[in-house]
Amino acid sequence: MNKRNRAQASSLFLLELTMAILFFSIASAVCVQIFVKSRAMSLHAEELNAAVREVSSAAEIVRASKSRAEAEEMIRSFYRDAVIWTEMAGGSSTEPMSEYVSRADFTVYYDEEFRLFTGENAGASADPAYRLQISLAEADGMLTAELAFWDDTAAADAAIYEQSAAHYMGGDR
Repeated sequence: MNKRNRAQASSLFLLELTMAILFFSIASAVCVQIFVKSRAMSLHAEELNAAVREVSSAAEIVRASKSRAEAEEMIRSFYRDAVIWTEMAGGSSTEPMSEYVSRADFTVYYDEEFRLFTGENAGASADPAYRLQISLAEADGMLTAELAFWDDTAAADAAIYEQSAAHYMGGDR
């Protein structure tokens, strides 16, 4: 009879140990998921903060200008060392815009650490990770800008942050 109690006691101990291991396994899996989600949220917040900062800076450049030509010049001087691609009606160029073009699009590139992409700071990657697109348009004395910050490494084709800016420059009424 002593052997039977010992067998029951050891099987109960084994069952209790198994339940404890199962509980701690589930708890650790939940904790790992929480840490992974936290890291992803932190990276997204960092990306969003950088996007808001860069888009707001570009919007202030547009708001501070007195004409579209001055806005273009200010954008070029502010992003002097950056790789800038300029598109206009009828083609693409890196030269200043013509006074007769009513719309100008600038694309400023950034590396994975949100520094201006100059080609020299590209590191191991020869491709930029982010881009800021600035679309300037002028009509009836109003300078408008559509600004968007994109993640070129993400699979989704959606801007991280978008903003519009408008500035009345005066004109004939």
